Amino acid sequence: MKMRYQSGHSVVRCTLAAVVFLCCLGLATGCSTIRNVKNIKILGGSVSQVTPLGLHGLKAVLDLKVENPAMQLGLSDVTGVVRYKGEPIVNLQAEPVVVNGRTTAVYSLPCSANLSEGLSLMKVVGMLSDYNMDDLKIDLTLRLKLKSGLSAPLKFKNISVSKMLK
Repeated sequence: MKMRYQSGHSVVRCTLAAVVFLCCLGLATGCSTIRNVKNIKILGGSVSQVTPLGLHGLKAVLDLKVENPAMQLGLSDVTGVVRYKGEPIVNLQAEPVVVNGRTTAVYSLPCSANLSEGLSLMKVVGMLSDYNMDDLKIDLTLRLKLKSGLSAPLKFKNISVSKMLK
C-alpha cells in the first residue's frame, strides 16, 4: 500500500473547506430553525388556577395549547407590563417553561400579576369601567433558548391584547 503525503497547503485547503462546509451546514439548519420558531402558534388557552395575593396581585396557572414545528426550546426570564391607554397597570412574571420540539401539546405556565406602583384595585376598576379592549397593550421581554444552547433575549412592544385573543 502506497501512502500519499499532502503538502502543507493541501492540508490547510482541506481543513478550510471542511470548516466552510460545517459553517454553511450550521447556518442552513440554524436559519430553518429560526424560520420554524416564527411559526410557533398558541392554539388556545385557559386559566386553571387563580390565587389572590392580597388586593394588589394574584398567582395563576395558564394552560396553553402550543403548536411547535421547531426544535425544543426554553423560555425564561419572562416579564411584561400591561398598559391601558399607555399607562402601566399590571406587571407580569412567568416561570420558565420548556416547549418540546415538533409537537402540539398543552403546557402549564405558572405566572403572577401585580398592580403597578401607585395603583390601587379601586383605581384600576375605575379605569376599566369604560374600557375598550383595543386600549390594552402588553410589553414583553423573555429569553429564548434553543436545544442547541443558543440563547437570545427577545422584546415585544405594544402587543395588542385584542389581536392576541382573536
